[in-house]
Amino acid sequence: GDRPVFIRKEATMIKIDKFSFGSAVIQGTKHIRDLILLPDGSIVRRDGGFWVIGSHCIGKKEVEQLYSTGAEFIVIGIGVLSRAHLSEEAKTYVEKQPAQIFVLPSRDAVRKWNQLSDEGKKAAALIHITC
Repeated sequence: GDRPVFIRKEATMIKIDKFSFGSAVIQGTKHIRDLILLPDGSIVRRDGGFWVIGSHCIGKKEVEQLYSTGAEFIVIGIGVLSRAHLSEEAKTYVEKQPAQIFVLPSRDAVRKWNQLSDEGKKAAALIHITC
């Protein structure tokens, strides 16, 4: 269904402790799927459908989900080798939004996320953890 699966709930933004191709460690838990991180500290499993990891095309609906949290900053990790991308629809949507968006290779996206977290910023992220 369309209801997000909440893995954990925290009061504040969380940091990504370790990131490598195909996995991310957050507060001691290893995640092997693409990550959706929300400003309230929750981690949502990205709907993979057929793709266990998550599609290489990041769609408008997924981007809308990030913006709907009221985040001031959006971080999109487009993969370790930058093979993922925003759909044309998503790009058009993003251009009309007030929040600042960073579309970066996933390692840089993780660094940006942790920096925003340290600065206490209200951010949301979608990080593609493979290519």
